[in-house]
Amino acid sequence: MQDTIAIRRFLFIVLAFFGGSAVVLSGLGLYSLISFLATSRVREVGIRVALGSTRVGISLLIVSQGLRLTLMGVAAGTLASLVLHRLLSGLLFGIRPFDLSTILVAAVILAATTCIAALIPAWRIARMNPMKALRTE
Repeated sequence: MQDTIAIRRFLFIVLAFFGGSAVVLSGLGLYSLISFLATSRVREVGIRVALGSTRVGISLLIVSQGLRLTLMGVAAGTLASLVLHRLLSGLLFGIRPFDLSTILVAAVILAATTCIAALIPAWRIARMNPMKALRTE
């Protein structure tokens, strides 16, 4: 009994490792992209803070920008999976063409990863001195 389960357990561990690695790599990529986008908006954020915007408002601005990017990526990935299903249907066994629960779970995991990745640049730019931001460039 152990021998028959051992192969499936090994494949599950390998699959879980690669899935976790994909989430970590996507989080790092999102962090670097959102950090770049946030630092390119330093002057705008300085003006917003000088006009009375709060740290929470600035943080929400940065996080919502990242979530917008994630939403566009999820939409593009969902459309691509629907289009490419016909090509991959011969390779996959026991998988429906449009599994809504799988797409929703993947979207929630990506949204959580984006929020975590966006919090560091959002926190960093929200606590910036507006006068220093306005003097840059």
